[in-house]
Order: sequence, then C-alpha cells, then structure tokens
Amino acid sequence: MISITSAAALREFAEQHELREDWHEPDERGVDALVAVGDVFDNAAADPLADFYEPVAGEPMERIPGGRAEHAVFLMVDGQPAACVNLADLFSFACGREGR
Repeated sequence: MISITSAAALREFAEQHELREDWHEPDERGVDALVAVGDVFDNAAADPLADFYEPVAGEPMERIPGGRAEHAVFLMVDGQPAACVNLADLFSFACGREGR
C-alpha cells in the first residue's frame, strides 16, 4: 500500500488504474474508497498511514492506539487496500496545491 502525499501521486494512481479525469464511476475499474475517521481534520503528519492499521476488506479502519489520528481515505482496488491519502490533503489538492 502506498501513501499519497501529492496531487501528482494521486494523478499517477488514477492513470495506473485507468480512472477518468473526473473520477466518475471508479467502481467500473474496481476502485472504491473507505474513509478512516480520525479525531482531527489536519494534514500535519508526513505519512497518512502512520495513524491507522492497514484495513481488512469489509472492516472499518482501526486507529493505532495512542496519539491523535488525522482523517484519511483508503483507496481500495478489487477490495484490497492500495493507497491512503489524508483528507485535508485531498481538499488542498482540489484547491490547486501540488503536495509536499
């Protein structure tokens, strides 16, 4: 599983999985998303995977005990975890920020 920390990495993921530019119907390519609920809407952590266990298909994300966790989105490919991106980073990418 990879951590996506830049808009370029997110675009690369989309290209690799042949997703449409507007991300319409990613399920047709076997791509789904699971939201990992943390306790803070921030993007201070360098690695979005640092706060969560790797997900198990069909089960919710589990926070690593102790510390704070930032909200994140896991991108699943054919039901398996493939990538993780911080939710605040996603908003920043939508506003034109390229990433770290």
